[in-house]
Amino acid sequence: MKGSQVRPERAAREGDFQAFTRLEAGADQLFADIALGGGFPVTAVIPGMDYEFHLDDEAARAGFRRASRSC
Repeated sequence: MKGSQVRPERAAREGDFQAFTRLEAGADQLFADIALGGGFPVTAVIPGMDYEFHLDDEAARAGFRRASRSC
């Protein structure tokens, strides 16, 4: 589902929806971006206090920081 399709999909459904993600590089961060863009609340499920520093590279850490500020 494309990001532009999320908002109409949400409007067509009843009830509260919330997205949960670990904000890992790649699909998790993309999922968070799409959910936030569609107006869904996002909860970041972080497995440890220093989780950010265990991500693969600086691009992944930057994506994590960007997404986690929006959650």
